[in-house]
Amino acid sequence: MCYDEHNTKKIFELVDFKIMDHNKAFDRGIGGLTTSRSGNNLFMYFESNYFQTDNKKLSLTGTGIRALDKNALEVIVDINNKQVLQSPDNQIILDDISNDCLVFKHPLDGLAFDMGLIDGEGNEYSTNSQGYSSGDDGHSIFFYLPEGKKIVSPLTLTITSYPTIIEHPFEIKNFRISTYIIIMVIPFFTKSNFYVIIPKKK
Repeated sequence: MCYDEHNTKKIFELVDFKIMDHNKAFDRGIGGLTTSRSGNNLFMYFESNYFQTDNKKLSLTGTGIRALDKNALEVIVDINNKQVLQSPDNQIILDDISNDCLVFKHPLDGLAFDMGLIDGEGNEYSTNSQGYSSGDDGHSIFFYLPEGKKIVSPLTLTITSYPTIIEHPFEIKNFRISTYIIIMVIPFFTKSNFYVIIPKKK
């Protein structure tokens, strides 16, 4: 699926996206891989011997999207005073700073950051790693700062995934699998188009 680069929102995922044959839903995943991203492209993987037969009329369904306005993707953190100065909806909390690790908390699962960061002087760095954990009090994201660097507060991080869900059920009926490449252009309510591409069978 390819999102229009002029879309005002950054779309992270289609919620409950399924390929349906009447009441039968096909499971996502090929060898454990369910989703991958590249730029404005989102790849969702389905595997079934059922797809090897021509002229199957299916439906594509979903219940909404996870997305943020593109001007709300930055999180600014004051590491000296241990507080978040800017976030999309004040749900992100800087819970701790320990051993060059920023520990963020969010009540919902689904927050992730880009590996890069910008410090208060405009210097660009990359994190060594990120980690995640969940508990009764919320979901934690561990963002490790580069070792041996004199990083100046505040820091700017970029969100690559966020749990905000915009509910808007949709269904595309009579989606047909054939030996040809199928490209479906689907207008979405966020003024975006996405394309569903099924490659030719070998």
